[in-house]
Amino acid sequence: MPQSPIFNQITLFFREYLPHKPLSVCVAVSGGADSVALFRLLFLLKNELCINRLGIAHINHKLRGKESDGDAEFVESIAKSAGVPFFLKNFCMSLNETRLRKITFFYQKQPLFRLF
Repeated sequence: MPQSPIFNQITLFFREYLPHKPLSVCVAVSGGADSVALFRLLFLLKNELCINRLGIAHINHKLRGKESDGDAEFVESIAKSAGVPFFLKNFCMSLNETRLRKITFFYQKQPLFRLF
């Protein structure tokens, strides 16, 4: 595995805060660069970090219509190309961003994201 500061920091984090092995990790991926990069880093490091099950979760708030659906399809394509499970939750409601973040946090704690 290539050595770089980001790989080293992630490895140190997992050793310190997630010492129990093997691990099941479900990454919440919005489709933005930061969450996609996090998933790809964890995918590259999964053997070193003792991640035996890795998946992707995405919540589509449907706020931007077809663009939101496109984000969900993009994230699903990442999961398919990596060969990992994909979990999708759709919302069809108009809420402000603060309320949506609270709902997102709630669903990330639910069994849908802890199935595997």
